[in-house]
Amino acid sequence: MDLSKRQAAILELLLRQPEDATLGRIASVLGVSARTVHREIARLAVPLRRDHRLVLSSRSGHGLTVAGSPESLASCLAELGRSVSAELDPEDRRRMLALLLLDASDALKTFALTREMDMSTAAVRRDLDVLRPWFGLYGLELTSRKGLGVRLEGAESSRRQALCSIIMEHYGEAGFLDLIRDEAGEAARGQPVAVRQNGDDPNSLVLRLFPPEPFREAERVLSGLPKGSLPALAPRDYLGLVIHLGVASLRLRSGHRLEAVVSGGGDERSRSAAEFDTATVARAVIDGMSDIGALPDDAAELGGVQRFLRGAKPERTMDGATDSEIGSIAEALSLIEDCGRALECSFAGDRLLRDGLAAHWGPALYRVRNRFPIRNPMLGQIMSEYSMLFGVIRAACARVFPGLYIPDDEIGYLVLHFGSAIARRGAGGERFRALVICSAGIGSARMLSSRIQTELPEVEIVANLSWFDVKAVSRDSWDILVSTIPLPLDESEYVLVDPLLSAKGLAAVRRHLAERRSRMIATGRSTSESRGDGTLEELRLRGRQLQAVIGVLERITVYPEASCGDDWDGFLSAAVERCALSGLVNDKAVALDDLRERSRDFGILLPSSRVLFLHARSEGVSVSSLSLHAFPGEVPAPAACWETAPTRLALMLAPRSLDRETQDILSEISVSLLDAKTVEILQAADETSIKYHYSRYLDRYFRSTPAQGA
Repeated sequence: MDLSKRQAAILELLLRQPEDATLGRIASVLGVSARTVHREIARLAVPLRRDHRLVLSSRSGHGLTVAGSPESLASCLAELGRSVSAELDPEDRRRMLALLLLDASDALKTFALTREMDMSTAAVRRDLDVLRPWFGLYGLELTSRKGLGVRLEGAESSRRQALCSIIMEHYGEAGFLDLIRDEAGEAARGQPVAVRQNGDDPNSLVLRLFPPEPFREAERVLSGLPKGSLPALAPRDYLGLVIHLGVASLRLRSGHRLEAVVSGGGDERSRSAAEFDTATVARAVIDGMSDIGALPDDAAELGGVQRFLRGAKPERTMDGATDSEIGSIAEALSLIEDCGRALECSFAGDRLLRDGLAAHWGPALYRVRNRFPIRNPMLGQIMSEYSMLFGVIRAACARVFPGLYIPDDEIGYLVLHFGSAIARRGAGGERFRALVICSAGIGSARMLSSRIQTELPEVEIVANLSWFDVKAVSRDSWDILVSTIPLPLDESEYVLVDPLLSAKGLAAVRRHLAERRSRMIATGRSTSESRGDGTLEELRLRGRQLQAVIGVLERITVYPEASCGDDWDGFLSAAVERCALSGLVNDKAVALDDLRERSRDFGILLPSSRVLFLHARSEGVSVSSLSLHAFPGEVPAPAACWETAPTRLALMLAPRSLDRETQDILSEISVSLLDAKTVEILQAADETSIKYHYSRYLDRYFRSTPAQGA
């Protein structure tokens, strides 16, 4: 095993003193923080499993455990005694080497690298061999020429992607957040430090090449944008955007300009992965960065930001599931079906899995196909605790997406979705609703919510609020209160945790849930009964769900013999005009602009049909609707958009702001478009038949949906 001295010391403690192997105890013995120990533990999991078939796991109240056969444990301890550990973790060492190569404009001599890194020539060459395929993932080629040394060949955009990946990998989400939010000690940390002098740690090189201030400037620009200019992104994507902007600023200061990207390149199916107007958001971001002189206002940098945003994932809020592409839903269903067969269980009725996976997969696929850096800080823990499930999902992805390389970090995120579904099955579908209270900013509420949903799949985050806002929320709408700040309440009424949800905080939340379950068992009530199902509140919720179903059904409209215009833009304009005349659109110009943006990839032709599906959410749309437009001829569009030119348009429109009940129904309608019977009825374009079909379909949905939501 290739371990650092710190990792070897941790492993020895785990093997020789298992009864004292807690994060706190190990941190105390080594004189480091618990966070450092946690990071090293995650890195140890892979070589232990690979080289000795040992599993590293942790349980609340029981510390850390290395599990395996006595022979494997003895073999590991023997190798540990024979090995000579390096000062640096191999991962950190290779990361430093990659940084030097990415930052260099010219070739670097091997002997210069050995002196810079304080390594032997053989060790440098081994690490270069390991890095070569990694660089290849970003479209970079590591070349070596006798007498000239080694250098990286490739586009500036590829270098920046690789640098962003290294920076996120080095700090992790929590560490990078600390870096950009903690102004204290900046001068001490930001002083230029010679690399690898007398055993310097990797932080010295990262801080020398990429000091914190440009990233802080970028974060201040993003947080200072006018309300509504930047959508609420998932935490890792928000931080990823900060890193993207900071790296761009630093590279420009060094004279490295971004090349213009030729339009029309890339995978067209993944162009519209984002659920917001990426061009408008990118323009606002570039304007903000240009105002402070950090980035120029040019097409290349604007395109770079827009390209990043197309792979970004909006944060899920209490308004319900995000607006997933039908293509993402189809691929999610295929993956769910394949994994179900492999695991010999059915996930067919798990809407949380389906909707969550579909919302995640669209942006994720865009990032995978465009070689965007994907960082999963929990990968080691996931591979350790879900090793069998990890293998099943990796194999399923190879079958469902043949020829597509999906990195282990992304496989890890998919594992979390399926792991949560399996946990829900084991818990009998029991759910708890949580309010999260913390100080302002993504550094608390969003990261804590993400950790809770990962570690406790039975907990649904209702909202992230301030203490002031919580007072206005009905007590019947939540089951557990989780806070990062002390509240003026009795300790039994809420759980106080840290923003990163440490093992201690996680144990506290689990104790609170266990106590709540015990109280319900003692009184003979279920979680649903304890929050008032069957009461007036449930009836009101049922009423909203039913009204949403009826509203969508009443607005199903068929336009026979419709005009399809002379070109694609005329086609879209005519469709919006018809909907406006029916009272479905209140601002034709705004609605048309949003439909154009969402239809850049010319929609999706439904399977084995000539029905084209388009959809958009817009401020110019007054009510949610599904309309079917039947044309006497073929839809006009550029050649080769579809295998067969469509003669029907299924158009789903909805307001930008949408209640959860209606959004869930529109999601169900999107899923129905994958059904052969539904497609056949839409192709026939008979309004009575379509309304009857969806009346039955949505009636089944309504009757099978619990009052607290799917």
